[in-house]
Amino acid sequence: MLINSNILIISDLHLGKINIRDHKVINDVFEDELTKIKYLLENYSVRTLIINGDVKEALGRPSKIIVKQINEMLDLILSYADKIIIIQGNHDGRIIELLNKKVLMNQQLEVKKLEYVSLNNLRLLITHGHNKLSCEHLKETNIVISAHIHPALSLLDSSPLKVKIWGIFDILINCKDVRQLKWILMPAFASYISGLSLSSISNSMLLELSPFPKKESKIFKRNYFLLDLTPIENGD
Repeated sequence: MLINSNILIISDLHLGKINIRDHKVINDVFEDELTKIKYLLENYSVRTLIINGDVKEALGRPSKIIVKQINEMLDLILSYADKIIIIQGNHDGRIIELLNKKVLMNQQLEVKKLEYVSLNNLRLLITHGHNKLSCEHLKETNIVISAHIHPALSLLDSSPLKVKIWGIFDILINCKDVRQLKWILMPAFASYISGLSLSSISNSMLLELSPFPKKESKIFKRNYFLLDLTPIENGD
């Protein structure tokens, strides 16, 4: 997702998810992911790259090869962009311990729980989505951008075959007063993650998985898009 022409958001890299001992295969998979990131950086004027959670798969400290890959990826990004912001996901425990201390000291890299971005007259809140937001977090927020769920749709009923999607939802929030906001649910960036099919998930269940306080929230419209933003199904 590109915002303001110079802020790029990706999410759910889950480096180390492919748990095999063959280092060549691990490095080949990593190079494929790096190629996708490099393509985006070369083709857009990205000044800030936001990784919206789950840089790595291990809940704690990953293997040495994954630590090396994380820092190699960050070095590549900073050869194009000025700054990286990592929004901590549920898989990002001990993430600061793994990062290049020089980069952290130079403030080229920040690790945060969430981030606010302005777009014209809109206030965007970027959060991984595994923790619930409060009414205070949502105050004056127009759009919430989250990840974590890895949205997908089944190609056929009862089929294990799935396609990654963007989910865009209209939400009613009742925090002292009732108002409407947009929720953008990002697909996982990693090629090897298919995702959770939203086809048969009720609005109530989706709110359980979402970053919104369930008692104060209501989903009243769903829209699904392929990765190229082709609309594929209306979930009303």
